[in-house]
Amino acid sequence: MQAHALMDSGFRSLAMPNRGSVIDPGDQFSPFRAPFIFRTANGKQAIFPPAAAIVQAPFVGLAGVAGMRLLAIVAIGIVLWCASGLVDRGSRYVPIILGVATPLWFYGVTESEHAIGVAFSTAAFVAAASGTSLAGAVA
Repeated sequence: MQAHALMDSGFRSLAMPNRGSVIDPGDQFSPFRAPFIFRTANGKQAIFPPAAAIVQAPFVGLAGVAGMRLLAIVAIGIVLWCASGLVDRGSRYVPIILGVATPLWFYGVTESEHAIGVAFSTAAFVAAASGTSLAGAVA
């Protein structure tokens, strides 16, 4: 919802509009309740960090929910690639174990911020462990 709202507003607001206003003009039956939203002068906003919405919004603009799913799959690919590089001589088993025996497979098929967060944190760890810049460590 945040990514949709951000894209719809042209990256000006994270306020989530009442998309059910045709049947619920007073927003009385909204599925979004406190503590997961708060009211601002511009409307209601989610409590979740806006960084994920900023990254997801262009993908929402390209392909809607499918775009968000594509981003999650790409993010998990980055996690697996970075993690395999942390092992001496690169192990082909690391991506298999991480992909099958951890929640990464779930993060890759849902449109949440988890995959993006894990991708950024794994890439940052690779950069810190290698002692180079992020671009140098990931390349």
